[in-house]
Parts: sequence; C-alpha cells; structure tokens
Amino acid sequence: MVAVLLKLKWANFAALFTSKNVWVIVGVAFGGLYALGAAFGLGALGLTVEKTWSLTFMVLFATVLSLIWWIVPLVAAAADATLDPERLAPYPLTAPQLMGGQMLGAFVGIPGAVTLMMSLAAATSLTSTGWALAFYPLSLVLGLALVVVVSRLITQLSIPMRARRGVTNLLTIISFSILVMLGPIMMGAVTGLYSMIDRLPTVVSSLQWTPFAAPWAVAVHAGQGHWGTAGLLVLISLVYLALAWAMWRRAMEKTMANVGALTPHKAATISEAGKLGLMGLFPDKPRWAITARVLHMMFKDTRCNLNILMVPLFYTMFIFMGTSMPSSETGSNIIGQFFLTVFLPAFAGYIFAYLISYENTAFSMHVLAPLRGIEDRLGRLYAMLMIYLPLLVIGSLIYVLVSQQTVYLAPIMLTTVGVFFVSLGVSALSDMYFSVPAPPPGSSPWKTPKQPDGFAKALVRGLIMFIPMVLSFPGGAGLLAQEITGNPLWGWLGGGAMLILGLIILILGIKLGSRRFEQHAADALQRVARFG
Repeated sequence: MVAVLLKLKWANFAALFTSKNVWVIVGVAFGGLYALGAAFGLGALGLTVEKTWSLTFMVLFATVLSLIWWIVPLVAAAADATLDPERLAPYPLTAPQLMGGQMLGAFVGIPGAVTLMMSLAAATSLTSTGWALAFYPLSLVLGLALVVVVSRLITQLSIPMRARRGVTNLLTIISFSILVMLGPIMMGAVTGLYSMIDRLPTVVSSLQWTPFAAPWAVAVHAGQGHWGTAGLLVLISLVYLALAWAMWRRAMEKTMANVGALTPHKAATISEAGKLGLMGLFPDKPRWAITARVLHMMFKDTRCNLNILMVPLFYTMFIFMGTSMPSSETGSNIIGQFFLTVFLPAFAGYIFAYLISYENTAFSMHVLAPLRGIEDRLGRLYAMLMIYLPLLVIGSLIYVLVSQQTVYLAPIMLTTVGVFFVSLGVSALSDMYFSVPAPPPGSSPWKTPKQPDGFAKALVRGLIMFIPMVLSFPGGAGLLAQEITGNPLWGWLGGGAMLILGLIILILGIKLGSRRFEQHAADALQRVARFG
C-alpha cells in the first residue's frame, strides 16, 4: 500500500510536466539550476573545512536543514495535499501505511530532491577520513528520516491551528516577511556567527545532542575515532525517531478517526440594518461600491495583502541594506534609487492587472449588471490609489531622510508617483486583453496558478510590467543629470516630466480600458473562470 501511495505522489508530480504549461518546466529548470549551484557552493565550502571544524560545519548544516523542514509546514502545508489524511481516510488504509507513504513521498518532488542534493554535497566536509565517509550513509538515513518524521508530526499537530483562518493568514504574512527580508537576515546571521566564532565549538558540542543534529554528528565522530560518542549518538537518534514516530502515529490515528472535525464552521452573521461596512463610508455610486469591495478583498484575502505588505518590506530592506550598497561620491545609493523609484512603483501599479483574477467568477456581477466600463476602471483605480499611493509616498520620504539624500527628495517622489501612474494606466488597459493567472479564491497564496492561455500570452503578460520601467526614462535621466551636475533643476525637470507622462498614460489607460471593458468584459470573465 505504501508503494501505491508513492505512485500516487509521483503521478501527481509528473502531471506538472504533462499539463502543457511551459512555465512549470521553465520554473523547474531554473529551480534545478539554482539548487545545483547552491549544492556546488556547499560542496566547495565543505572541501575547505579543516578536520577540526568538520563537526561545526555538519552541525550547522543539519540545524539549518531541520529548521527549514520544521518551520515551512506551519505556513505552506496546504500547498500540497496529495496525501492528505482527511482525503484518504475513507479508503482502507492504516495509519502506519499512510505514514510510510507520506514519509517516503516527501522525497518525491523538488523539495525532497533539493534536500538530498544538499545533504550529499555536505559530505565533502568528511573527505579527510575514510571512516567518516563510510558512516555517512547511516547519518544520512537517520538524519533525513528524523527530519521528515518531525516535519510531518508538526504538520499533523498544526492542523487545528491552521484550521483557523486568522492564524493561517498571520503565519503566511510572517513567513512572507521573512522570505522578503532573507537577505538582511542572512547578513545578520553571518555577522552574528562571525562575532561568536570563538564560542561556536561550545554551542556545537551542546547542539549535537539535540534532534537538530544528533544523526548528522555520527559520521564526524566515527571519522575522528570517537566510537563511544558515535554509538551513543546513534542510540539517541533512534530514541528521537521512535518518539517522533509514536507521537505522529497517535496524531494521525486521531485525525483519521475524526475526519472533518477540524474544518472551520463559521456561523452566518446578520448585519444590523443600515450597517454596510466599507460601502457605508463611500458615496452611493457604482464606482465607490467597487472601491469598497476591492479594498475589502485586498486587506482580507491573503493572496492580495501579501502584495501590499511587499511595499513597506522592500523599503525597510533597502533602508537597512543601504550602507552596503555601492554609492556615488554624492552619497546617493544608485541601486536603491533605481529599485525604489522604478521597479517598486511599477510592481505596485501592476497589481491592478491582478484584481479581476483575484475576484475570479465574482467578476460575473460586473458583467451581468451590466456595469459601465468607466465605473469598473475608476472603482479599482480609487482603491489602488488609496492603498499604494500613501505607501509609496511615505516609504520614499522615510528612505530619503534615513539615507540622507534630501537633495533628491523632490525628483525621487515625483518619479515614484509618475512611474506608479504609468503602471496603473498600462494595467487598466492590459488586463482587458490578458488576465494574469492567480490562485483560486480560498487556496494557499503559494499555490501555482493555472496558466491556460498559452506560452505566447504568458510571455506578453510577463513583459507588460517592463513598459513602466522603460517609460521611467525622464525621471531617471533627471536624477542622473542632477547627480552629475549637482544642479537640482535637472531633478525637478525630470521628475515633473515623469509625473506629467504618468498622468497622461493613466488617463489614456482608464479611457481605453473602459471602452475595451464594455466590448469584451464577458471574454475577461471566461479567462479568469478557467483559473479556478
């Protein structure tokens, strides 16, 4: 039966490559190249490790690997439910059979392959002795088994917590924040390790006895001739594995015996008369009703609010990393200026193109009303301006003040707003031609969205966001001219020209998008319905 479950997991994984979705293959190819590069780098680093530091290297690697496997299930467990016990409970399966399938099935797919690749690359730190390499397969089997079993245990125990939508959304936001801030976090971690390098052996000597690293330290001690320590570590690893397996089995049996008990059932609420929520705060017109609905969706739907969170996170990241970026003699941060005045506002405005896709079949209300195109376009525009314009303006102001670039305040602000307007205008028109795929409503924001429109349209969608970046030339040229000449007039002229260009493209995009909406709104509904 375990073999049948493995075949099911493999069939589900192989289906990704037979879905005629070119982007899946491209993504796997790039992910594979990245993983190979990371494994090569880890292996090269392991070759440089001296024999006395091999235990430290292996324990730190094992700790990081364990943390990744044990933290990710808290926020991304819903992304792959192929062997979900609640789905398979109606079938004649015992808990150990399902556990065996889940344990071995963890290595079917990209995360499992990357884990194996990195684990094999770490063996280069043990090449100094033959005994270490001879015992490494034992460390590898015990280590990977413990990592996966504890990971599945955490997944099982977190089901009641993840059944609460508020908790799930909070965990997703926290994990997304960590992902965006991974660069500064890694820099801080490296700096911290370097500052305590003299105390690392003491930390490692304690850490090697924990579930994080006990199995992985076996091969190191065997290679150094510490046979008693190696044997004791094997025994401790087996105890950890047995305890984790027993706890997992108990949790699995409880889940299989109570299918559906943890599904959240929220009682319907009846609003008091006259209380319309956000809609009661705006004028009684269709465009403002759309504004209220989009605002509600953007703040309540995790698929949407992660995009909002990205703006302040990027500003925070560049404020902290500003001192490490290459700067010119005037002190201006070239990379930070480009990213925050060109890429970030272009990205923020491009979210407009996702709004219909996020609504999915709820967009049918606009088609059936029927709604005037200008009402739909302006309603969405107002919501985008209310959310992102203050974030961009305040973020730019704080960035300029903290980085002490006040001489560039006006051109940076004008260019940022101008690029944002250009991106809004382009998106207001383009989403009536090409709908951007999004995960279905209620699904994990990490879920890969369907892209049934073909490779050519997908490529065009990917290139659309570059249009605002290309059209940012006036603002960028003004900033560059001010930096070279020291005359702030050039920055004002470039920023002013960028703002005027942004307003023109925004007005044209809204008008042309409104006209296209009235002619082809039904086509847009058909496109987004296929993303479900």
